[in-house]
Parts: sequence; structure tokens; C-alpha cells
Amino acid sequence: MGVPKQTAASIEVPADPRLAWRALTTVARGTDQSTAVWHFEHADVALDSTSPGEAARGTGSWHGIVYRVSAHLVPRGARETLVVLTADPESEPLGIRGTGRVWASHRQARRDLEAMAEALGVQVAEWTSTPGTA
Repeated sequence: MGVPKQTAASIEVPADPRLAWRALTTVARGTDQSTAVWHFEHADVALDSTSPGEAARGTGSWHGIVYRVSAHLVPRGARETLVVLTADPESEPLGIRGTGRVWASHRQARRDLEAMAEALGVQVAEWTSTPGTA
């Protein structure tokens, strides 16, 4: 069995896409500008395309493997949004040493995406449970 090509994490939050986007940019320590960099625990993702409240795309590197990273916000009614984070390696090194590095990078990327999704959920929960902060 080989290394999976793509890794993903998702979370459904009780917020409209505008608030979900604001929470995502807050936990990623980014901005709404198209040249933003989102900071994951083990990688920085340089965004090259953003549609605030809808999606963002960029590139980041885990263990020397470059990934195409995406965030998609999918409205689920008036007050819920599904946020899907994905990372897809642009290329993979060959050989036994390359396979070990790919596994390590994939595992770290997955953990970072999961941590970002969890932090996003916590941020939305804090804003929606405290009146006047959202």
C-alpha cells in the first residue's frame, strides 16, 4: 500500500461562511489580503488565490515535500458552514528514503490540517457563546 495522495480535514461550524472565514483567518494568523500567509503548526502556506468566505489556495511544505493546500467553505443552510481543508503533494521523491519522507510529511500535514480545523471550531464556539464578539 502506497502513501495516500491527498490528506484532508473538515469541520462543520455553527456560523455563516463570513464568520467561518473570519475564524479561519484568525486561527491561521493570516489576513484577508490575497498575498497572505497562513501559519500551520509545522508549515507556512503562501496563498496565491483567495475568495473570502468561499475558498483559498496556496502552497506549503512539510518535511521538504511541497503541497497544494486548499480551504473550501460550503454553506449548509443559513447558520452552518462546512470547512474542508486539503493538502495534495505536488510531487513525491522516489526510492526508499523518499517513501519514508513522504509518509512523514503526509502524517504531519494531516495533523496540521486536523489541528487547524479543531482550532477553527474552538474560535467559532468562543465567538458565538460570547455575546457581541462575533
